Amino acid sequence: MGLKHDQLTLMFSDIVGYSRLMSKNEAQTIELLGEYRHILLTHIENHNGTVIEYIGDAVFARFETPQAAVQAGIDIQKDLVTFNQDSAANIPNLQSRIGIHMGEVALKDDAFFGDDVNIAARLEAIAVAGGLCISEKVYTAVRNELSEPSISIGIQYLKNIDEKIRCYLVQPTGITLSMRAHYFLRKCQFKAKAFRYPIAISTILIIGLSFHFIPRWLIPGYDANYVEIADFKNLMSEDREPDYFSSGITEALRSQLSDIRDVYVLDATEGVRGPLRLEGTVQRVSDNLRIAYRIFRRKDNVQIAGGKLDGAYKDIFILQDRIVAEIAGYLATEFKLRNFRPAALKITSDITAYDYYLKGLQYLRMPQSHDNSDKAIQNFSTALVHDAKFALANAGLCNAYRTKFVTTLAVNFARRAEEHCQTALRQDNTLFQVYESLGLLYSDTGRADDAIDLLKKSITLDNSKVYSLLALARVYENKNDLKLAQETYEKAIAVSPKYWEVYHNYATFLIQKGNQKKAIEYYKKSLKLSPENSVTLNNLG
Repeated sequence: MGLKHDQLTLMFSDIVGYSRLMSKNEAQTIELLGEYRHILLTHIENHNGTVIEYIGDAVFARFETPQAAVQAGIDIQKDLVTFNQDSAANIPNLQSRIGIHMGEVALKDDAFFGDDVNIAARLEAIAVAGGLCISEKVYTAVRNELSEPSISIGIQYLKNIDEKIRCYLVQPTGITLSMRAHYFLRKCQFKAKAFRYPIAISTILIIGLSFHFIPRWLIPGYDANYVEIADFKNLMSEDREPDYFSSGITEALRSQLSDIRDVYVLDATEGVRGPLRLEGTVQRVSDNLRIAYRIFRRKDNVQIAGGKLDGAYKDIFILQDRIVAEIAGYLATEFKLRNFRPAALKITSDITAYDYYLKGLQYLRMPQSHDNSDKAIQNFSTALVHDAKFALANAGLCNAYRTKFVTTLAVNFARRAEEHCQTALRQDNTLFQVYESLGLLYSDTGRADDAIDLLKKSITLDNSKVYSLLALARVYENKNDLKLAQETYEKAIAVSPKYWEVYHNYATFLIQKGNQKKAIEYYKKSLKLSPENSVTLNNLG
């Protein structure tokens, strides 16, 4: 008999989990197989179909029309549901998958050949239990008459079939969410296989990048740029303790280096540690001056930079600016920042005035006492004798008198503090620290609204720093406006998410609100940024 071609609709079906059933109870499964074939044969013949072949539990049949094949498949699945419901409890459920496709088939000696035969067989494996997987050709032919639930399951990539086949699922018992998820995952698996090499490369890149970025997203301050600045040592002092001059130079360096964006300056005397430590020495002999510095990486105590500058005492401002520029360059390299030269510190042109100003700063930094405050006032006042327009000296007097007011609550000290702050603002209205000091003074004296206005002005002058924001939050807190206090603390965290003190202060605020659980969370965030911070450790304890 020669080769013959014909347009046919083909059906493949098999039992779901047949091998598993055989392994559990062979005799029972063989009996079930007989029942299964009887159900299939009945409905195939009822719709003028013909069984071509039995292959184990699989059945291969042909139909003259796609409508007949699909209706036969639906009736088979419904009959199997009824069979399971009527079976004894010890009889396992009998479930089937059915695939249906139509196309041109080659026939020779009662054998069927061609891609369309293979497509029908592949569709059967795609169907879920109790369902029919039909090709787009079949669906197009039957959709106007189809009343059973159906969904498109997209293009299916069939083994050894070059043609892309769009398929549909017909499920007489209804389409469930798990069925939709099954085909979605199947589609993803095929996509992943088709693009496995680009996906593998992308996955490796993502994993590599995640090691870099994820800790930085999850842990605030993972890569925070902290530099801890220790007090410079005075080599002319026998006990090598900082005197007013070396302390003043240290303070000037801290002030200028804090202007570098994304760099946080820590004061080593406050018990706060950073990954980098800057320390140095000052030696003054008559009118000659030497300033030396070293930068250490705290891990392994490795020195990464160092230098020294010699010059005349009258050139101290030039020397300080040069030192700051060098250190800023090293920090930019270490932290991978754009090289940034901080602005020169606005001080005075009078060396003697500056010398007395440094002495005043030393006493202002000491523990609060009447004696220390008085000596600070004396030295700042002497600085003004030599340079009456020295704004920072007036700012120093403002802070010294404010300290005396906080200690004594004497109104005349508050008045004098205000006078010097106002004078400093007239001399230089760009000093945000003066607005901050005056704002805190007004807060201490009960002028909360004036304090808020001044602190907001300070924030507009330098919105990259958080000190004024923290001060403003404390004013709101003292005013018992807890909502605005909380919003301001949260804004401070947003402005400087890598600065330990914003989390520390917010945690302290939360404790006062009675929210210990959340306070602990924020103290821990502070410690992640500064693990050796004794202040936060003490509060957390």
